[in-house]
Amino acid sequence: MINVVYPFVISDWEELRYSLRSLEQYFKEDFEVYIMGDYLPEWITNVKYIETARYINPYEDTGNKLFTATELLEDFIWISDDTFFLKPVTFEDIRYQKIVAERQYSTWPMHIRETVDLLHTLDIGHEVFNYGTHTPRYYESKKLKQLAEQWPMFNGFLNPEFMYYNIFGSKNPEVLNDRLYVRQPKPVIVKPEYKYLNIGNGGLTEKMKDYLAYRFDKQSKFEISEVQDTRQVPEIKLNTYTPEGVWIKYKGKKKNFKYDAYDFSNGPIKVFPEHAKRMIEDYPKTFGLVST
Repeated sequence: MINVVYPFVISDWEELRYSLRSLEQYFKEDFEVYIMGDYLPEWITNVKYIETARYINPYEDTGNKLFTATELLEDFIWISDDTFFLKPVTFEDIRYQKIVAERQYSTWPMHIRETVDLLHTLDIGHEVFNYGTHTPRYYESKKLKQLAEQWPMFNGFLNPEFMYYNIFGSKNPEVLNDRLYVRQPKPVIVKPEYKYLNIGNGGLTEKMKDYLAYRFDKQSKFEISEVQDTRQVPEIKLNTYTPEGVWIKYKGKKKNFKYDAYDFSNGPIKVFPEHAKRMIEDYPKTFGLVST
């Protein structure tokens, strides 16, 4: 039995419903679904729910959920609710992770840049590969724990998939060419060779919603018929926690300012020391230290 874990945060639409439908239709293995988060839609059934607190910083939130999964499961497939299977997929398809060919290092989030910088200092026996594929990925908990004994794997500072697969993955991985990643609200063509569809910020248009509802119109075993969500979405109660962090203030004039995973809407916040150094060096007119 294969464990499939969804790290879930409630959204404005029902991506999870259609991701589960695609999973049931195309994942050709015996599997059990775990939903991990602080909210479980009322229509869901036949899953195991693991309640976890939610962090404001999405990378810390993901890290906390990933840590919880390693404590409860020996191994698992990690999949987001905005990922959909378009063709039959086996465990072996996911187990041997592919890479993205293009490199846009300067535009990546800081936790990925920090991870790549760290990997460049290690003797991993090959170049640093880009594993930011936005596709399902397989983890063995003992290997994640092994990494966590040496580096901060679960607090949002490093990118787990880059660390895990660059160290434990193939030295000659294949390049991903069977995924459609939609990030902008523009027309796309879903080609027959695509195995995965992933929808990033800006890609979930009304036409995309109609496509998903049409493509996956059959109710899955994970749904209770004719049940919709009526409960109020819980508020985030935990602030971002950064161990040994540095207090940074935003010096600009925009309201509700956000940078990377950091939200300055309510004033100064704690930032990882390495991130604080990078932010102030790169944008000295925008960020500054809070005097103590």
